[in-house]
Amino acid sequence: MEKELASKQIAAIDARGRMSFPAAFRNELGDVLYLTQDTDDKQCIVVYSAEGYSEYCRSMREGLSAKDASMIMTYIGSVTHMVEPDKMGRITVPEELCLYAGLTCKSVAVIGTGTYAEIWDKERYDAYSKANNEAVLAMIMRKRQQSPQ
Repeated sequence: MEKELASKQIAAIDARGRMSFPAAFRNELGDVLYLTQDTDDKQCIVVYSAEGYSEYCRSMREGLSAKDASMIMTYIGSVTHMVEPDKMGRITVPEELCLYAGLTCKSVAVIGTGTYAEIWDKERYDAYSKANNEAVLAMIMRKRQQSPQ
């Protein structure tokens, strides 16, 4: 079972999409990373371990007809890239994913979100966070009130 990833790390990204992927996340996610578009319309890149990617694919096929599952998996496969960090822990984010996530500034935010990580353009993440943090904190408070102590 994978450990839960948590924290926000800031990293630099160059014009060719190379960035140092945080060691704490590499240690948990493994030697091969699966980078794909998010499915929540946040316009960030989701980074899975091999196990996490398999679970994601299984969950996307669940409850669908064979034809629909095949169509979804063809799409997911076309926007997913397997990358291996080099000896220095750097990865190259493919250009199409950089364009999707708007990775145009020199800084990215890498967010641990449980069993996977997200790579955001730092400015986009800051705007998303500012726009949503109040609502998220309210959800957390409601969740705590519903849970038995």
